[in-house]
Amino acid sequence: MAVKKTEDLENKLLPPDGGWGIVVALAVATVFGSIIVPTGVFGVVYGPFLATIGDETSGTAIVNSVFNTVLCFTGLPANQLLQRTSYRVVGLLGALLYFLGSFSCIFVTSRAQLVITWGILQGMGFGLMMPAVFTAFNRYFDTRRNAAMAMAQVLVAALNISFPFLATLSMDTFGFRGTVALISAYGLHCFPAMLSLQPVEWYMKKEPLDANSQMYQLSGNNLEENKEPVPTLCTSTRRDRKLLDAWKSVEKALDLGLFKQPSFVNIVLGLSLSMTSDLAFISIFPLLLTTAGFSTDELTLVMTTYFTADLISRIFVFLLTSRIDISSRKLFLFGALFSAIFRILYVVGDSFWWIVVISAVLGFLRSFIQIPLPLVVAEAFPTRFVTAFSLYMVVCGCVALSFGPLMSFVKQTTGRLDMVVHLLTLAHILCAVPWLIEMVYAKFVRK
Repeated sequence: MAVKKTEDLENKLLPPDGGWGIVVALAVATVFGSIIVPTGVFGVVYGPFLATIGDETSGTAIVNSVFNTVLCFTGLPANQLLQRTSYRVVGLLGALLYFLGSFSCIFVTSRAQLVITWGILQGMGFGLMMPAVFTAFNRYFDTRRNAAMAMAQVLVAALNISFPFLATLSMDTFGFRGTVALISAYGLHCFPAMLSLQPVEWYMKKEPLDANSQMYQLSGNNLEENKEPVPTLCTSTRRDRKLLDAWKSVEKALDLGLFKQPSFVNIVLGLSLSMTSDLAFISIFPLLLTTAGFSTDELTLVMTTYFTADLISRIFVFLLTSRIDISSRKLFLFGALFSAIFRILYVVGDSFWWIVVISAVLGFLRSFIQIPLPLVVAEAFPTRFVTAFSLYMVVCGCVALSFGPLMSFVKQTTGRLDMVVHLLTLAHILCAVPWLIEMVYAKFVRK
């Protein structure tokens, strides 16, 4: 035992930054490829079924809204589970719930059943898998996080381009329930992905400590051991004290103290606003093109251009981050700021080729938002990633819930869809401007 302790003091453990971490990165791609990609063809697969029960438009909106809401608010129980058990166990529980939901979708006959199977069960499953796989990824990578995440996202983008064609082909060949059965079977890939999330301790690299580091570690241990509880005075009543103790227990369990840090609030609000804006924009993008009077062929060309540019951008980000160490937050800021600028340009122009070019730029910028998102949290709060990311999920859920009615209000009040685009553009600006202010303050004022 003494030998083991001596060895621990003489070496520091570092993330593998490769090795089995590549398998974990592939697990990220597998989870998102098995869940997010099929979500993108919800209208293709479930649209005809909802149309037969006379509920295509509102049904699609309600089911997807429930899915996103449950997904985000599952961050709280995921936070508690990840503090009590391994990320592999949490991920497997999520994979099981997701499969139960997707398999049950084969037998749905009403919108209410689809809300339960797709919206609640699959939302809970993905809500457990996402923080689990990101926690594992964060622990396996340090200096190569951006490159590894970009590699995973390239694979997801490639699936994103091909899946609509495959879904349409399957609907023509196997029909609605046959296609849902195939998608359910496809989701089984989540199980081996979650099983691959092995403990990072098995693969940690050892690096010798210098004398100063050893002295620091020893003094740090002594400080930790010599900590004594500080007596506190309480003049409240017994009932008030119980309420205060209960609140402190909740605050400690959920790590709500993070909200007392202005930097954390700025980060999670910015991420939530930009991510909500990105997802909402792509959901109304086809409607924007249709409203502008473009034909089906023109719409197809614009959408293909958008997603092709997205794929090219992910490859570019992978190559860039493989060679240059860039802050994930700066990458995200670049994507949010220039997405706002080019969305304004998108609304200004009305010619077909103008829309094609601007759509290509917007597609290229999309990867700068989606790839670094979890890594922004990991960089800012490396030792508290589990709770920080779980709280981000909850904040994102609240933002998404508020933006839905707000978008409807703007559309009904103005009668113009381009005003909804301006609202979503404002969300990017509300992310970029406070971030820029914080960065300027940290660099110049704080010094």
